[in-house]
Amino acid sequence: MVILALLQIALRAIWGTGWPWIEPVLGILLLWTALAGAVAATGQRRHIAMDLLSHLLPSRAATALRVPANLVAAVLCGALTVAALRFIRLQSETETGRLFGWPVWWASIAIPAALALMSLRFLVHAALAARQAARASASVGGCDAP
Repeated sequence: MVILALLQIALRAIWGTGWPWIEPVLGILLLWTALAGAVAATGQRRHIAMDLLSHLLPSRAATALRVPANLVAAVLCGALTVAALRFIRLQSETETGRLFGWPVWWASIAIPAALALMSLRFLVHAALAARQAARASASVGGCDAP
């Protein structure tokens, strides 16, 4: 990506022109790279999170709080997946251009695909957090039993 961007800059600076396909390709590559990074970060639980409470709560409560937090994230990613699919349908109906013979909107398929994968990963994280919370609750309950 850097080489393509530098090439475009050099072409414009030296010859006063550039290749018209470089900028759309760079935009597509940036989109796909960012979304792949978001999916990978979500899978490793290294995504951006607004965590205001877990460090203030006891560990059991913080573990239990991860279940609804992950479920909310899954639902939001699912809703955004639907919105992205509608956006792509609108783009395909009002096709404005082609890049290397392909309609430009095809590159946007990465958006709902990544959001759907993120939603699935958040659901898996919610299930794992629920299992961990249940185990923690059972171990504490087992200690209190006579």
